[in-house]
Amino acid sequence: MKKPLFAVIAAQASRYYRACNREDIASDAREQIERLVKNHMPSGSGIDHGVQFDFESSNPDKLIFITHFHHMNSNGFYDGWTDHKVTVTPSLVNDIDVRIGGRDRNSIKDYLLDTFRYALRARVDDGTLLVAPGDAAIAHLRAVLPEPGSVKAHDADANARVFLNRLDGDFSQ
Repeated sequence: MKKPLFAVIAAQASRYYRACNREDIASDAREQIERLVKNHMPSGSGIDHGVQFDFESSNPDKLIFITHFHHMNSNGFYDGWTDHKVTVTPSLVNDIDVRIGGRDRNSIKDYLLDTFRYALRARVDDGTLLVAPGDAAIAHLRAVLPEPGSVKAHDADANARVFLNRLDGDFSQ
């Protein structure tokens, strides 16, 4: 099921901040947020250092992202950077309010506002939150499944082994 990016990030932020002493949950939620930001938030076209989620300043009802804009002069040469804090809060009227902090050099905040609104409202598949290869669950599956030939594997074990092989790029089975 597809949901707006801001909602998926907020759900993971909620997991992260509620994890308390559960480092495994907090770590997984943090990785999910970082993956979502890397894969779906603006990058390039002046946002040349990408976007970072600010874990210390954010909470489930306020998402804060840090970005930097690489400006060009009228001759097309890079001539400096501006730093920006993007604050996202819920809105009863517009689903989210997005505010851009930092210096408004060359009216760049209007461009950033449009760019971030578009990215945050984009619908992403919840499949984004599925476990990716190399995560703890995959490592656990690898540990508990018998090695081929060591024990006669049950059908479920054999299917899981094929799944793991495909994650490793082996489609021969």
